Amino acid sequence: IGQFDFSILGEPGRLYRIQSSTNLIDWSEEKSFPKEFIYYDTSSVRRNGLVYNNQNVFSVPQSSLQRFYRTTDYVPPLAACINNLAAIRFAKEIWSLEDKQGGVGITPGPSEIVPYLKNGGPACPLAGPGGTFQSSYGINQLSANPSCLISPGSHILEEPEY
Repeated sequence: IGQFDFSILGEPGRLYRIQSSTNLIDWSEEKSFPKEFIYYDTSSVRRNGLVYNNQNVFSVPQSSLQRFYRTTDYVPPLAACINNLAAIRFAKEIWSLEDKQGGVGITPGPSEIVPYLKNGGPACPLAGPGGTFQSSYGINQLSANPSCLISPGSHILEEPEY
């Protein structure tokens, strides 16, 4: 009583985020999960609606407001940034092939590889709402991987295995 119970059936091993809305337009992370779904963020603890796919039943407290719930795939910021770095590396490779630029020490400019990237180039998820492609990533020379300027020590693209 006083709880909304539900279960999530999805792809095994995938992470999901539970979001809620009162109007089906504005969605936010559901923060009323029990403590087993706590995400530790620096020195504070916050509930973020993140669940692992399993067969458990989840509960959130019922409130007097009508609420709608949905799940979305969750991709950690580190994985999203590394995917962006891989896209930038691929854009550099395509640019070098199309423009026949294979020389040592060549570094394409942002305007040269942006046409090969979606939406004018990605931004690191940790850059926040004002983050841009140029403030998030260093393109670097053709022979080097691109780099994350926001979190250079942890957002690192490894060399591909051929």
